[in-house]
Amino acid sequence: MKSTHRLTPHIGLGSFWIRAILVAMVFGASAVHAAQVQTILVNSEAYGRPMPVAVVLPDRYQTLPDQTFPVAYLLHGAHDDHTAWPEKTKGVTARMADLYQRILVCPTGGPFSWYTDSPDSPAETYIIQELIPFIDQAYRTEKANRWLTGLSMGGYGSLKLGLNHPDRFAAFVGQSPCIDPGRWKTNWELDKALGPAAERQSLVTTESLKRWANAKRPFGIIIGTDDFFYQECVEAQGLWASAGVDFFWQTLPGEHNWDFWTQSLPVVFEYFEKETILQNKEAKWRTVRGNLQNSFRRFTEDKVGRVAYLGGSITQNPGWQNRVSAWLQERFPETAFEFINAGIASTGSTPGAFRLENDVLSKGRIDLLFEEAAVNDLHNMRSPVEQIRAMEGIVRHAREANPLMDIVFLYFAEPRHTADYAQGRTPDIIANHEKVAHHYDITSLHLAQEVHDRMDQGQFNWERDFMNLHPSPFGQRLYYRAIRGLLESMFQESPSLSKVTPSPLPDPLDPQCYSRGKFAPLASAEALKGFQIKPDYHIDNGGGTRGGFTDTTLLIGETAGSSFELPFQGRAVGLFVAAGPDAGILEYRIDDGPVRELDTFTPWSAGLNIPWAYILDADLPAGDHRLFVELTNRKNPNSKGHALRIRNFLINESESQ
Repeated sequence: MKSTHRLTPHIGLGSFWIRAILVAMVFGASAVHAAQVQTILVNSEAYGRPMPVAVVLPDRYQTLPDQTFPVAYLLHGAHDDHTAWPEKTKGVTARMADLYQRILVCPTGGPFSWYTDSPDSPAETYIIQELIPFIDQAYRTEKANRWLTGLSMGGYGSLKLGLNHPDRFAAFVGQSPCIDPGRWKTNWELDKALGPAAERQSLVTTESLKRWANAKRPFGIIIGTDDFFYQECVEAQGLWASAGVDFFWQTLPGEHNWDFWTQSLPVVFEYFEKETILQNKEAKWRTVRGNLQNSFRRFTEDKVGRVAYLGGSITQNPGWQNRVSAWLQERFPETAFEFINAGIASTGSTPGAFRLENDVLSKGRIDLLFEEAAVNDLHNMRSPVEQIRAMEGIVRHAREANPLMDIVFLYFAEPRHTADYAQGRTPDIIANHEKVAHHYDITSLHLAQEVHDRMDQGQFNWERDFMNLHPSPFGQRLYYRAIRGLLESMFQESPSLSKVTPSPLPDPLDPQCYSRGKFAPLASAEALKGFQIKPDYHIDNGGGTRGGFTDTTLLIGETAGSSFELPFQGRAVGLFVAAGPDAGILEYRIDDGPVRELDTFTPWSAGLNIPWAYILDADLPAGDHRLFVELTNRKNPNSKGHALRIRNFLINESESQ
């Protein structure tokens, strides 16, 4: 499919103007979720003619019209042109645009320009002074965090342009670069591009060493071990290493060909992402308590590991936890891992404490547990007492099951959390969770504070980059990078592997914490009147549903006067329900206590059968009790009915049980 459009940025660059004409759509035009490659012509005053450029737009560029995107520049090698990267990498270039949500710009440098200014080719002036400003005006770009890479001649160009213009590029890497052109004399018309001083254009001299050391940008080389430029790259690596310069160095099996560059491009982009915007090198966003010695030993010596993720939708949705799992498997390649995603949307610490047994601990010995609940504890309006009881209950229950279990608390970003940080205070919910973390010596990762601090520094913003408390792919990668950085540092700093250390259980902060939380069977209910246990029940009341809360077994009452009784043993009792558009008002009594009323219609029930944990009483004396529940003929003004749909009974058992 071909189409023609005009891109006419209004910019003034000296005495000339630039206009680009979209002349071809190479591929992906009809795909909803696929990168699109545009070929544009950029009128250049430096060259005195239009210059073709291939621009690869990530899949979300068209679907998110208000979002800006970072840019990466890809330089081709000798004999090639702007079409090389998009057409010769078997789709890898387009996949990089989608994976990293970057605009990729592939200019033509002429067959032998060497990306330098010469009588025949003003390539450096064109790219730095004309092309980059044009791209930033014609497309919705982020002007910071610009990447630069290239192959062969383009590898030389990437290193030289990056070194000459570190203000323009956040990171630059040469792939299979010619780094010492003086060795090659007239090959590839080096004498024309660099002139008689070609031997002085080497990027690996002691004179250039100070410039490399002062570049203050991530840079480096990736080279195939059978490449004819390999030796000079090794010499550069040796020079930089001996001088203590921090740089990227990667060798892979391969020659000077497209098979190698097809596999090297993802490696380079992975390095770029790690070292630039998504890199978390700040210890101030971590509170390290104790160590992760036990899980590290389990992964390295026993070569088995079971890792669980307990949380809400930010955990349940694909994103950071998938990447952490993949990295752990890569980090410990000989370890047989099992990963448990126990995220359930809309649930926080209270339902987490009661479902821990069923959703996590029943799967077997857990070696490493990630727990996040701060965002949903805020939205679910859990009281400070509930927050501490629930988080403490999760920790005590987990460590009673396995005293060697390592635990990490995660605090994800939420607009109201960032507002708290902007006023110089820690959000109350995170402070409450931290009381538990401190008491039990648990490491925590303050992602909410990192997001605030870095937005405050202008590195990214909420509307464009995160977009939602359910983070964009950018936000998910930032979370992953921070978690990975924490694990890398703690695994490296772990003590000797020969010793395991059970975690002590101090006296509880709250003796009524949910440390024995569990599900009780729906069949435990007695004296059913109007209530029925319905297997595989499909909720069809006009509201959305969550997985696991429809098409499953539910105890259901839908008419006023319906009732049941529940005998139980424990210190707390509650209901885990799907509270939808017809959620009703119930009355309940425990033993001979007073009759109390509960409106089960939540602020979200009008459009969603939301999973909700109602704790009816959490301060009961240990022992036997009986719960009485009856649906009333009253209802919330916004509700359409009197229904109560119970997925689980919640019981905090007595210590003696």
